[in-house]
Amino acid sequence: MWRMTQAVTRRTHSTRARREISDILEQLYVIEEAITVFDRKREGGELARASRDYDTMLLHVDRLGELLRELRKQQETELTAAPVP
Repeated sequence: MWRMTQAVTRRTHSTRARREISDILEQLYVIEEAITVFDRKREGGELARASRDYDTMLLHVDRLGELLRELRKQQETELTAAPVP
């Protein structure tokens, strides 16, 4: 039962990590588009939008870092808790 719980937790963490990565990539695309529009039109609003989207992307990067730290900690716990044959 314990291993089953570990597998579900690992899958949940992996799914959340993939979602954060997708969100990061989406934000990068939005930032790129805002910069492209800014280059063409020189509208300050686009630069402000790029800045806001960059801040949003950093939040996703932070969440991904937290997820990876949790997974690393969990893996270390599993390795130390594993019985030696």
